[in-house]
Amino acid sequence: MRRRHAVNLGKGAAIKTAVNFILYNFAEPVMIVTADADGQHAAADIVAVGEASCAAERSLVLGFRKFEPGVPLPTRLGETRDRTLKSDF
Repeated sequence: MRRRHAVNLGKGAAIKTAVNFILYNFAEPVMIVTADADGQHAAADIVAVGEASCAAERSLVLGFRKFEPGVPLPTRLGETRDRTLKSDF
């Protein structure tokens, strides 16, 4: 079952919609793995994030990309922030 917004509301809204759908339709989800569907993430990398999540109970696992030259500064800064984020649940 595919869900779409009438207009592009951005990545944050898309993730919120997806998480809400999962929590509403599945009694006890084990994990949620998100990835852009624009081809920038290899399927094997997405699987690796899921496996890392399975290995660490009650964890937040963040994958990160290695950027090629020419990536905009705000994108690099956001990725650096996410990479250094640490949380203990």
